[in-house]
Amino acid sequence: MKQFVTVAFVLLIILLAPAAAEAAYKCACLQSAEASLEGSTDPKIECSDLYSDYNKDWAVQESQLKLYVTKSNLAQGDKDSNLSFRPRDGKCLLAVYDGNANKALFAGMYCDNGNEKDIGQFDMKDIKKTTPMGEVTIWQATYKAETTGKTYTGFATWVPQQDGKKYLQAACIENK
Repeated sequence: MKQFVTVAFVLLIILLAPAAAEAAYKCACLQSAEASLEGSTDPKIECSDLYSDYNKDWAVQESQLKLYVTKSNLAQGDKDSNLSFRPRDGKCLLAVYDGNANKALFAGMYCDNGNEKDIGQFDMKDIKKTTPMGEVTIWQATYKAETTGKTYTGFATWVPQQDGKKYLQAACIENK
């Protein structure tokens, strides 16, 4: 099982590269995946927040935006996941887009810097790759979030396990 997860992380880095060329990301990462994720140079991934299990919410932040994945969304049995956002540094959240579905999930003016806003369900896209060990599937939700100060892109990635569920490995926000 551990070998499968390691291969999946290496493939994750390869698969993300074309879509996120030259971008750098701060991520909340599964601790056991840290070395594989941070080994990426394109995109550059920094595991700034480490989690060893799925018993609490995960979060990662940048200067004007914080991304949350609640405990109930860390393991997925379907093809979508809720992501939550909170503006920071006195800024307001203006819009959030689902990158896979290519649609706006929120548009308005959310200025509460103390509480996150559940934006709703982001489509998870399955990315398949054939390796010498067989076909590997990684599930990924992507987003773009606009604040009154900066626009961020990011992603969250899940890997399927033997119980049939997909488990979060990294939730990332563009480092600006």
